[in-house]
This record gives sequence, C-alpha cells and structure tokens, in this order.
Amino acid sequence: MLRRKKSKKIPDRRSLAAERQTEMKAQQMASASAYRRNKTLNSRTADSPVENSERLKAHQSMKKRRRLTHILVGLGLLAVLVLIVLFQSAIQVNLQVPGAKTAKQSQHYLKIIDDYLAIRPTDRLLFLTKHSLLKQYFLDHAPEVRTVRIESGGLAKANLKLTFRQPVIQWSSGGVTYFVDDQGITFEKNYFDKPSVTVKDQSGIEAGQGQEVINRQFLSFLGRVVALFKDNNMVVDQVSLPFGTVRQVEIGLKGVSYKIKMTLDREAKPQVDQAIKGIRYIKQRGRRPAYIDVRVDQRIFYK
Repeated sequence: MLRRKKSKKIPDRRSLAAERQTEMKAQQMASASAYRRNKTLNSRTADSPVENSERLKAHQSMKKRRRLTHILVGLGLLAVLVLIVLFQSAIQVNLQVPGAKTAKQSQHYLKIIDDYLAIRPTDRLLFLTKHSLLKQYFLDHAPEVRTVRIESGGLAKANLKLTFRQPVIQWSSGGVTYFVDDQGITFEKNYFDKPSVTVKDQSGIEAGQGQEVINRQFLSFLGRVVALFKDNNMVVDQVSLPFGTVRQVEIGLKGVSYKIKMTLDREAKPQVDQAIKGIRYIKQRGRRPAYIDVRVDQRIFYK
C-alpha cells in the first residue's frame, strides 16, 4: 500500500516575524554580555541620562569648592604678606636714646632720620635698609652719634636706637670746643663728662676770625694716639702744640717724666709703637731724657 507523506506545516508570516524578533533579542543580549576586543573587564555600558546629570553636578560642585579654596588660600597669603610688610615698615619712627641729656635732642635726630628716609624712601622697608648709608648720613649730619640702628617697633612703626661718642680729648679754637673719641672722630656735641686731656696750645699762631688753628684731621690723629696708648695701659695726661707749628705735637704720659714728640705727617699707630719700644728701652737702661722723638720712621731719638 502506498502511504501518503505528511506535508510540512508552513508557518505564517506572524510566526516568522515573532521568531526573528526573538532571535534578534537573544543576539543583542549575548552581544551585550559578551567581552569585546580591547575592552576592560570592568567596562560598563553607557550611564543613563539621570546618572550623567548627577555626576556632572558633583564634578561642577567639586570644581567650585576647589576654586573657592584657592581663592581663600591666596587671600590668606596676601594678608600675611601685608602684615609682614607693615611690621617691617618705618612709617612712624620713635627714638630710643640713653640718658636724659640726649632725650632733649630727640627732635633733632628724628628730623635727621626723616630727611634720610625722604631721600631714600625704599629704606622705610626695614629689610631694604642700607645700614652703611644710614651710618654715613648720621656721620655727616650728626658726628656725635657712634652707632645707629633701626628696628621694627610694631605695626607700621620703627625704633631708632642711637649711641653716642665718648670723648677722650678736647680742643677749643675760635670760641668752639671740639671733642675727639677713641676712633679719631671729631664732633661738637658731647653728652658725657668732659675728658681730662685737653690740648695746650703753645704754638703762638693766632687764628683769624672764623678760622681754626688746627683742623679735624689733627684732632683725629690726637684721638687715635690717646686710644692706642690706652690699649697698652698707658694714660695720656697732657697734649701740647710746640712753638711755631701745628704739624707736630708733644705727648705727656702719666708716670713718664719726659715728653714724646710726634708728627701729623705719619700714621698714629707706628709712632705709638715706636714710643712704647723707646720707653721700655729707656726704663731698662735707667736713662732720664728730656724727650724722645719718633717722628722719623723706624728711628727713635732721645735727649
């Protein structure tokens, strides 16, 4: 008997469309879950718009906070810098001097420092102050000042500290009294006791009106001589100008019976060194001269 073959059921269009759609979804899911080439294991699919929006807001907020922090830090540093500059500024200067005598002259010295700062306004900033120029300015305008120092005294304030020269010798000429310190600096204002050593003028040379018999260079020489002898434990108790000259001087020492002749044409130190050697030599030999002469270099004469 012949059997009839079963005919295959042909799916309709709807069934085909449904199957295709199912296959496409399965492929998409497999593709989404499968690892792709050059893609890291922790890679993610694109975030949703909501997630993107929240992340953008957080990033912008962080940038604003960072910018605000930088601004605050910058303002803080600027404030610190301004304070440092103000504390190192000499807008208002106060004077500090030792003793009541010098305090009476405070306005005089404040005017000098004001004039100096007007010439060099940058020196109002203490870290830019040229101390060597400041010292030279006071030496020119107030030679009685030995040291000058300007320090911070608070906000926009500075303290001017002065010390003064102590004279070791004095000289009067033309109605003016000059003083000399141990550095050989000549000045006219003295805030200490008058020195015991005075110059005795026996030169016989008269000064005209407004003229000086001896100059400041000579006084500086005498000041150095007194200081150098003092460094060797010798005390000068008399200084005199011999007759007919103001380029030579006779020095008398305490405990020494004879005079020491010196000249302004040579430095003070080598002459003092020669005089000390001569005094020791004469003491060892038991001589009693009228004077010793050290005016010639490396030569000592006595009579």
